Amino acid sequence: MFERSFLPSADLFAFGMAAAVIMLAADEGRLRRVKRSYLGVGALSSGLLFVSLHAEGRLGDRAFTTAMGLTFGLLLLYVVLTSDRAKPAMTRVLETRVMVYLGMISYSVYLWHQPLVFFLRKHGLLASGNLSAISNVILVLAVTVIASTITYRLVEAPAMRRKAQISSPRHDRALNAPQPETTEAAP
Repeated sequence: MFERSFLPSADLFAFGMAAAVIMLAADEGRLRRVKRSYLGVGALSSGLLFVSLHAEGRLGDRAFTTAMGLTFGLLLLYVVLTSDRAKPAMTRVLETRVMVYLGMISYSVYLWHQPLVFFLRKHGLLASGNLSAISNVILVLAVTVIASTITYRLVEAPAMRRKAQISSPRHDRALNAPQPETTEAAP
C-alpha cells in the first residue's frame, strides 16, 4: 500500500511542480528564455532513449516511470512556454478535436488502462516479439479508449451534469432561502 501512496511517487509530481516554478520564473523575467525547440528536442530524445532502455531491460519499471516523468515535464514546458510567435506544432496538435476528446475522457483512461493491460496479458492477448510493443500499444489504446468512452458517457458526464444542476444559482438560492420559523409547543 505504501508503494502506491504519494510519498514514493512524489518524484512524478516533482517534474510538474518544477515546470510550474520554471514557468513562473520565466513570466517574472527571472529566467533567461530557453529556445522552445531545445525543450522539444530534449523531450523527444529523452523519451526515445528511455523507451529504448526500458524495452532492452536496462531500465527497470520504477526508474522508467521516473524518467518518463522527466520527459513529460520537458514536454509540458515545450507546450506551455509562450512567445510572441505562432503556437508550436505540438500545441496545435493538442488543440485538435481528437486530443481534446482524449483529454475529456482522460480520467477514465487513467482508471482503465492498467487493469486492461493486466487483463489482456492474463488472457494472452498481448503480442510478443520484435514489433510487439507497437501492436500492444495500439491494442491497449483502442480497448482503453472504448472502455473510457463508455465510462465517460454513462458515469462521468451524467455525474458532472448532476453536479452542475446541484451547483446552479437556482439551487443555491433554494438552499439559502430563509427557513420558516418554527413555533415550539407549550408544555
